[in-house]
Parts: sequence; C-alpha cells; structure tokens
Amino acid sequence: MILATCLLLLQSGDLDRALAKAEALAAQNQFAGAVQVLEKAGAAQSDHAKALSALGTYQLRDTEAKTASGELTGLKVVDAFNRAAGTLRKACGTGEAAAETYANLSEALLNTSDLRGAAKVVEDGLAKHRNDLALLLQQGRVAFARANEVGTDAKKMEAYQKAAEAYGRARKAHPQSAVACVRLGEVRLWQQDRPAAVACWQEALKRNPAEVDMGAMVSWLGIDASPLLEEHMQRAGEDALLRWYQGLAEYNSQQSEQWPNAKKHFLKALELNPAFTNTWYFLGAGAMAAGTRLQQSGQNDAANREYRFSAKAWGLYLKDFGAHQLGQMAAQEDKGDGFVAQMKWLAGKAIGGNDFETAIHLSRFLVQARPQDVEAWNNLALLYRDTGQAEPSLKAYQKAYSLNPQDPQLMNDLAVIYHYYLKTEDETAKDLYRKAITRAESLLANPEALADGDQERYQVALRDARRNLSKLEAGNRINN
Repeated sequence: MILATCLLLLQSGDLDRALAKAEALAAQNQFAGAVQVLEKAGAAQSDHAKALSALGTYQLRDTEAKTASGELTGLKVVDAFNRAAGTLRKACGTGEAAAETYANLSEALLNTSDLRGAAKVVEDGLAKHRNDLALLLQQGRVAFARANEVGTDAKKMEAYQKAAEAYGRARKAHPQSAVACVRLGEVRLWQQDRPAAVACWQEALKRNPAEVDMGAMVSWLGIDASPLLEEHMQRAGEDALLRWYQGLAEYNSQQSEQWPNAKKHFLKALELNPAFTNTWYFLGAGAMAAGTRLQQSGQNDAANREYRFSAKAWGLYLKDFGAHQLGQMAAQEDKGDGFVAQMKWLAGKAIGGNDFETAIHLSRFLVQARPQDVEAWNNLALLYRDTGQAEPSLKAYQKAYSLNPQDPQLMNDLAVIYHYYLKTEDETAKDLYRKAITRAESLLANPEALADGDQERYQVALRDARRNLSKLEAGNRINN
C-alpha cells in the first residue's frame, strides 16, 4: 500500500512537470509536441484529470491544425477527432474535469458528426458547471450545427431558435461577454432578423470591443456595420483600422450613394496611418466604377475627376503591390489583358491632367506586366524624358528600340536623349539620326504598304531626324 502510494506520488510529480512543459509548447502552437510530452509521461494511462484534459485538448488542437493544413484527410481526420474525444471523455469520467474539458469533448464529437453526443456532453457539463460561458457557447454552436443537418426550413428555424436561446442565456448570465452577443447576432441574421442582429453587435461593442472581430462584423452586417463603427469611435477615438473597416463596409455595399462615404473613410484611414497602402486598391477600383456611372449619366466633368483619382490610386497601389497584382493576373483567364488595357487608359487620363508622377507609376507597372510591349516602353521613356529623368528615359528608349530596331521614330527619339539631354555619345546619336532618315525614306517610298497612321508618323520621324542631325552637326544642343 505504501509502495503504491509512493508510485502515485512520483507519477503525479512527473505529470505536473510534463504539464508545464506541454503548456509551454502549446503556447507556441506546437500541439503535436505537447501531445508527445504528455503521452511519454503516461498521461493517457493515468487518472489525473488535469493531465487527461490537457492531453485531450492538445490532441484536439493538433487535429484541427493538421486538418486545416491538409496534412490529415479522409477517415484519418475522424479517427484523430475520436482519439481526442476518447481522452477527453476519460478526463470527464474522473469527476474533476473543468467546464472547458466538457466543451472540448463536445467539439471533438461535433467534428465526428456526432451531434447527439456533442449535445449530451454539453448538458452533462452544465449540470456540473451551471451557466458556464464556454459550455453555453458550445451549446449554441451544437444547435447551430444541427440546423445544417436537418432537411426542412421549419426544422432549420427550430434549430436556429435553440441556438439563439443558448446564446441568449450566455448573454444574460455573462454581462461582460461580447462573444455571446456576437454569436447571437450571427444566429439572428440566419433567422432573417437584421435589426436584432445589429443590436447584438452594438451591445458587443459596448461590452468589450476587444472581443469583437471587426472584419467579421463587416462581413456579416455589411453597410449596417458602418454606423456601429462610427458610434464606437465616438467612444474610443479615431483609429485607422476602424476607419478602414468602415470604408470597406460602405465599399462592399456596391451602392453608388455610399461611394463618397467609402472614399472619405478610406482616405481618413490613410491619413491616420499612411502604411495602409493596400487601401489604394479599393480607392482605385471604387473611383473607376464611380466614374463609369457618372459618365453613363452624362456627368462627364465629374466622371473625369473620378477617373483621374482612380489613376492616382491605382498608381500608388501598384507602386507597392505591383508584384502581387501580376500574380493575380497570371491566374486570370485573360492573363490580365483587361486590367492592362484599363491601366493604359488611366495613364492617359493622368497625362491629360498633368499628373505625370501617376502616369509614371502606371507605366512602370505596364512594362512589368507586358515586357514585350514596345508602346509601353516608349510611353515610359517619354514620361521620364518630359519630367527631366534622362537616365531612366535612356534605358526605357533602349529597351523599346531593342524590341523594334526598325522603327525610325524610336531611332530619332533615342538619339534625342543623347543629343539634348545627356549631351554625350554624339557619334552614336548621329548614327541613329542617319539610320532614322534612311529607314523613314525607305518606308515612305511605298505608302500603300503602310498601316493607318504610320505614314504621318514616319513623315514626322523623317522631318525630326533631318533637323536634329543638322543641329547636332552644328553643335546646337537646344531642343526647340
């Protein structure tokens, strides 16, 4: 008897040390490691309620993580959840299990589609731990899951009502809990009672905003989340992320009358935190849509203002997220051709508004998106040249020329950079001017073979190359 008691004490000490180590691993989301530590210490063979609860919980979390990552699939998922349920059931059988253990056992059973068992475990837990928050929330979760299993609308509504009642009890019994309000709000939406749902989230924000997932609230409530966020900021103060969520709620509504508010709130978010540069995506897309609507209604001046704002926003977005956008385009059916065409058009709008910085941002993206596009490289080179950036202009013209070495206009324009802007490589410039003259004369000698617009373009190239060559040979570097 004395020996058995000593062995139990030794085992208890080993389990306590193993528990501490497992808890540290679990805190780093290393659930598999935590399970191994407890199993090695003999937790599964013990009657130690805390050790069994911890082992079962970590088995549950490890299974959830591996299922989410795809490491576990098919029947292996069910087996793993059943394993966790077995351990947690043993913990509950000790008579000393905490309420959380019952909730976790219910969750494990829920993941094996044993809804009846999951509900029974919650009832058993509540009999021992009356009005426990975790158990009341789990009771609502099980009832909600049942709604997805029943066939008729009437049965679904009955299940939703049971979930609402459970969450309602949690809300009443735990006046500091925002989670209970949020869960009840979600069910109210499924019950098609939007005003009640909005009221639930409103109460949650008043109770404990730290427990409210603002992004999820926007997803659930849409435009109805905006006044709740405004009200919350009246209490808590301005916040960039909250303004961003408010803008998102209005943007996602796709209601034309909400665009000015969405735009205002997105810009406020950027004012409060300029690092929120992904905001420019929504501003660019929203302004483009607004411009289209205004143009269709005949408000052309207002439409152009939105188009130019869209160009600026897209330029700033692509400056930081161009690589991401290219990845998105690669997965699209048209490989981004539609987006590229839109950005070219917006670059033209930016140039029309003398916003050359924006046009350069867009043109940089365009040459990344379509590196074989001679026109894109030529436009970028011209923008650099006209904004006094001779070296970048030279590189862009060289790229355009390498893609189309028979174009007399490109020959002339490349020579112009050497001649007037860099004031170097005179012999290279002269050679390019002479090539441009020869090539243009050759093309113009057969005008019927030229495409529409090319004859005029080659005539201009011939005229400019002759004049520029004459000026360079005379030492004149004034471009007029």
